[in-house]
Amino acid sequence: MKIFYEVMMKAVKTMAHQLNFRAAVMDYLLPPFLTNSIRVMYREPDVDQYRWLLLLKPFNQTVFLVYGLVAFLSGKKSEPPPFTNLQELSERLDYTIGFPVQGFFRTHFQISKRNDMRQIWKRVQEQNDPRTLSSDYDYHVSEMNKGKYAAIVATAISGPYLARDCKLTYLKERLQYDQIAFGLPTDSPLKPELERVMHLLADTGLTDKWMQEAGWLADKRRCQAEKRATKSTLVDLGGALAAVAACVGLALLTLAVECIYHLYPRVVDERLQT
Repeated sequence: MKIFYEVMMKAVKTMAHQLNFRAAVMDYLLPPFLTNSIRVMYREPDVDQYRWLLLLKPFNQTVFLVYGLVAFLSGKKSEPPPFTNLQELSERLDYTIGFPVQGFFRTHFQISKRNDMRQIWKRVQEQNDPRTLSSDYDYHVSEMNKGKYAAIVATAISGPYLARDCKLTYLKERLQYDQIAFGLPTDSPLKPELERVMHLLADTGLTDKWMQEAGWLADKRRCQAEKRATKSTLVDLGGALAAVAACVGLALLTLAVECIYHLYPRVVDERLQT
């Protein structure tokens, strides 16, 4: 174990030396064209059993009120995430942990000073399944869709999967963070002009558009809109029920007043005749 640790530390020092050497001979163009993070990806629990009722929304107000009443009475609540941080994930023995990231990021987990990161790597080793170390993201996503499975992923690769399947999500914490940018030789006279072009491309949205077309940047607008619609609909259920109750109450009150209006003269006449 001591030899392994020494080898890993030597590899990290070599990488740091290479990065320092690169910084000494290269300048980077800002802004970067891609941001990558290392995060935990998993599938949200399938508890949205009344989601089909959203299909009723486009029709009419009456149907929507019925939808709101049924969903409200069902007692539907949002399911809490199965874990909220790395430590909780490492303690979930019913979850399998995938580790498709390689290189420095894998080494970082192996020798990290953070106990939760070391615990995650220990879990991966104890699983003794080489498939969990595969760099094939299709495999890891398919395992997530089957059941209790989470993976340590690079968002530059996993992002498009989240855009296609809105049930896939990340933990909030970013475990590592880096940016990717074009490089030039140090003190290149082209840098000011090329940076002006990079800022122009970023401001006009062309950089994101090209990265999406290349499959490196996920378009999350559909999933974000769907989750907002679901959330706002659930929030409005109480209001829908209140509206139904108010309408029913008003109708009953109107009916009662009308009955009194018509019956009162008749009762008075009958008593006068007697």
